[in-house]
Amino acid sequence: MKNAIFVFIGGGVGSIARWALTKIGFSFNFPMATFAANVISCLFVGMLSGFLLIKSDWNNELKLILITGFCGGFSTFSTFIFETEKIMQTGNLWLALGNIILNIIFCMLALYVGIWFSKLFINYGIL
Repeated sequence: MKNAIFVFIGGGVGSIARWALTKIGFSFNFPMATFAANVISCLFVGMLSGFLLIKSDWNNELKLILITGFCGGFSTFSTFIFETEKIMQTGNLWLALGNIILNIIFCMLALYVGIWFSKLFINYGIL
C-alpha cells in the first residue's frame, strides 16, 4: 500500500505538470504540448534511469515517485493517440504521420540523451 501512495503522489504531480504545460498555449497546428510532455518525460526517464543504474543507493520510494509516478503522469500515450486520430479525421494524414514519427524519434533521442547526461553528471561528480 505504501508503494501505491508513492506512485500516486508522483503521478499527481506529473499530471498537474502536464496540464500546466497545455496552458502555455502553443500556436502550432500540431499537438505541441503532448509532444513536449512526452519528450521531456523520456529525457527525465533516461536521466533517472542512468542515475539509478550507476547509483544503486537511491531508495525504491524515490524510483516509484519520480519514474513510475511523475514521468508516468507527465507523459501521455493515450492523448498522443487521441490527438493523432483527431488529425487523421481532418484529412491531414501527413501531419498525423509526422506526429507519430516525430514522437517516436524525439522520445527515443531524449531517452538516450538523458542516459548520456546522467553518465556525464556522475563522471564530473555533479551527482
